[in-house]
Amino acid sequence: MARRLDPVARHLVDALASPTCYPGDPSAWDGIEHIQTHLSHLFLTRDRVYKLRKPVSFDFVDFASRPARLRDCLEEVRLNRRLAPDVYLGVAPVVDDPDGVHVGVPREPAEWEGDPAEGEVVTVMRRLPEDRDALSLLRGGALTAPQLETVARRLVDFHARHRLPTPAAGHWRSVCDPVWAAFDSFKDTPRPDDAALLRRLEWRLREFESLHGYRLARRWREGLRVDGHGDLHLQHLWFDDDAEPRVIDCLEFDTALREIDPACDLAFLTMDLRYRGRGDLAESVLSTYVEVGDDYDLYGVLRYYESYRALVRAKVAHLATRDAAIPRVQRDAAEQSCRDHLELADRLLEESRPGALLVTSGWIGTGKSSVARELCRSLGAVRIATDVVRKHLSGVAPDTSLRSDWDGGAYTADRRRAVYDALRPRARAALGAGRDVVLDATFASREDRDALRAWAEAEGLRPWLVETACDDEVVAARLAARQRDGREASDAGPELLAASRAAYETPAEWPETRRTRIDTGAASWTTEVADLARRVAAARFG
Repeated sequence: MARRLDPVARHLVDALASPTCYPGDPSAWDGIEHIQTHLSHLFLTRDRVYKLRKPVSFDFVDFASRPARLRDCLEEVRLNRRLAPDVYLGVAPVVDDPDGVHVGVPREPAEWEGDPAEGEVVTVMRRLPEDRDALSLLRGGALTAPQLETVARRLVDFHARHRLPTPAAGHWRSVCDPVWAAFDSFKDTPRPDDAALLRRLEWRLREFESLHGYRLARRWREGLRVDGHGDLHLQHLWFDDDAEPRVIDCLEFDTALREIDPACDLAFLTMDLRYRGRGDLAESVLSTYVEVGDDYDLYGVLRYYESYRALVRAKVAHLATRDAAIPRVQRDAAEQSCRDHLELADRLLEESRPGALLVTSGWIGTGKSSVARELCRSLGAVRIATDVVRKHLSGVAPDTSLRSDWDGGAYTADRRRAVYDALRPRARAALGAGRDVVLDATFASREDRDALRAWAEAEGLRPWLVETACDDEVVAARLAARQRDGREASDAGPELLAASRAAYETPAEWPETRRTRIDTGAASWTTEVADLARRVAAARFG
């Protein structure tokens, strides 16, 4: 339970609503907006945001003492500068003397070393432009898949830079502790319908841990842990100019809740998109993250972590409903949010039937990647491209060139076979999580296609093959343009066209009912792809 605010804190809250408290911020005279959360008071001027911690104590955070509040402000600045370096300006003292209350000059975290902070302090932030957070953009119909794909790429880099060492001790079930802590916060709910929902949710959480706990355990043992953001929902993403998106307000007050599986970190964002009815954008974020980060295995644990993240949002809303200091209209909205997030947490744990598998085939430059991307857009499918997997296996970035002769370097027969073999575990993880998968590859030989089809059928799948073709003149022009551009993962240039064409074996052995040939030089090729996507969906769900 929260402790009551002491009289001094109440005096400061009242005083900080006055522009006279901000001598270093002339924009305060344009007006001050006061917002409350369950943990803080926010005072917004035109140019800045001042965050004052409430002296509260919950089961997950304790701000009861002034030193604890100072430590948290310092951690907030230090940690949030990782993803928003120009937003967090420092920590400022709140001076309360005979001349009145005012906010002092923001200091760097290091400048506070040894300072007992006998008074209150505030985190000082640059105020970001209105309506440029991802939630506002989404509500206005202006949030795009490319924007979120940029976020996904940035998160891959962020997680790589903040990877934690493999735990030397402990137990993998420690990853489940925060899930049950969030769940247990609802045990005192008085509504019978909520009680029934919680019983079903508890059963589904335990079922997942029983059936799929080995996935959680494997990732824990392999050291898939990062010092992440921990609170990555849409209101914490900002697109205020053409620079990199800013990710603010990480979870700074509990290291254990931030040192998590990267899938758990990403799951907050994808859960929030699903909650807002944009599962398509969630899948776009995921497909970019797993391709760039080469972590297709996260599909096997994602719905557990998404359910946990919905529980976290429900818990935050639940706390707001019980805070009498928050206006009634906000508490009513919080009550509805709590219920909606609990229902989402329950739905996310429903088992999915395996997805459909599609495979491209064709010589270089015939548009296999274009067809694969169009299929992914139509089906919401996951693309796994040999051009990208080859770079990961070689230990280089996807845009690094590995150009060589047709059968040399990274393109020898043995290396090509290793890449094809590496497609299978990546595809299995996504397919088992109910995603359709498109393998974007050449599959030029019957031997390679037979091996792929045998594996798929052993997995209980009946794969579709999409053969691409195009006139040589158009292909040569495409390859030359791609080589000049230099941004594609493919290393194939015009000089390899003849060899690729000569090595290609027409897939006549593939069952006709599951084989489609698309001429990507024809104006109607996207229509043909859409027709194929409808057939695949009908076969899967019909």
